[in-house]
Amino acid sequence: MSSTGRGSKKGGTRDFYVTPGWCIQLLAYSIMRLGKHEDGFDRVMDIGAFDGRIGSIVRDHVQKRLKLRSDYERIPLVMVDIKKPRVMFDLELLKYDVYWKGSYLGKCVRERLDLALDARKEKILFVSNPPFSKSLEIITDVVERLEQCKKGSEAWFLLPLNWLGTLKRSDFLHKHSPYRIASLSPRPSFTGDGKTDSSEYCWMQWRQKGTAPPRKFLEVLVGPTKCKR
Repeated sequence: MSSTGRGSKKGGTRDFYVTPGWCIQLLAYSIMRLGKHEDGFDRVMDIGAFDGRIGSIVRDHVQKRLKLRSDYERIPLVMVDIKKPRVMFDLELLKYDVYWKGSYLGKCVRERLDLALDARKEKILFVSNPPFSKSLEIITDVVERLEQCKKGSEAWFLLPLNWLGTLKRSDFLHKHSPYRIASLSPRPSFTGDGKTDSSEYCWMQWRQKGTAPPRKFLEVLVGPTKCKR
């Protein structure tokens, strides 16, 4: 998502970078503060998981707030790594923690996810820092899947604010506007050295159709002044 060529070191790509921990912690706090989730979620799904830090931090915070401690009460966490396609996974393992090493936009994952959502009607929390080049495809798919999920399901994506400002995404945004935008301040550093680029970042939330609009559509989540990963 970088506007300055982030990820040029060690053959990287600007589509993949590490999400700072403080950004995820603010998200986790906001999810429980801004929604009625006394019953928690049936599953947390981290799309484009990389090292799984977003899903892990969010799931652990939700469990802590709900005071879930036993393995029986534990909320399942599913992580889909977009970078490694064609790796099969076992649908029966969905009741446990699973790392799906498959392309979220690939046929395998999509078909298995269709089956899981149709059969279980679960309340799912989708979280993701999507690769910019695939962000519209991933968000479109997740927003459509929200309608198959149990009431109260929602999705949060880490995106640059200028994601809203292009004709390419205008049709989607006209039909599916985000319910809430939580801007991050200061600008996150994705390089681990405290350096930032020229983009402002935020968490954008999508919820199911018919959900009452939030009292506050835009808010600012304030992190540490000296940001570390």
